[in-house]
Amino acid sequence: MPAANSMEVQNVTVRRSVTGMVWRWRSELGLVSGGTAGYLECAHCVGLVLAAVTLGGAAALAAALPWSRRFLLGRFWCLVTRHRLQTVFWELRLHTRAYRLPLVLWIRPTPVGERAWVLLRAGLCADDFIKAIPEIASACVAREARVTGSRRFAPVVKIDVIRRDLLAPGKVISSRLPDGPVALPDWLALPDEDVAPVASRPVWPIASAKADD
Repeated sequence: MPAANSMEVQNVTVRRSVTGMVWRWRSELGLVSGGTAGYLECAHCVGLVLAAVTLGGAAALAAALPWSRRFLLGRFWCLVTRHRLQTVFWELRLHTRAYRLPLVLWIRPTPVGERAWVLLRAGLCADDFIKAIPEIASACVAREARVTGSRRFAPVVKIDVIRRDLLAPGKVISSRLPDGPVALPDWLALPDEDVAPVASRPVWPIASAKADD
């Protein structure tokens, strides 16, 4: 059996710093720590059961109201998109030779999806991400993706994840007109060929008046 090619089989040891892990999971860590601190503070004041009922009612109310539900869904998709971007960066080898991934500096919801600002490492450029637009859209489970480089700072790119089209109609009404020919009623039917055409009005010549000599 031939030996495996060293370029195909590699044992890669990835070293992830604590700072990078905290940065990538900053939203989740802040949510868990803030929620735990708030629950413990409420439990200290009113008791465990009443604190759980209060926080549960607040969460149910936030999910029931339309504006707060849209806000929560937008933030949820921001978290999903950020982790999906990091995953597709790794799978497409959009990292340095030291296996350092680009940093997602900021991500926010937009009316059509999400927008992320990404800081590139040394050795990467915006063209590398423009070539991977179909893979980025597929990884984010989106309609399409757009990558735009910054005009002022070359190592910063903007990734727009498009999930919905605001100009698309919400409901398409199908036409009720038949596809085939339609029989016209008698009063709209065209005359047959054997019917004599209507005579046109005769044109009478107009005699020109002669001037007297």
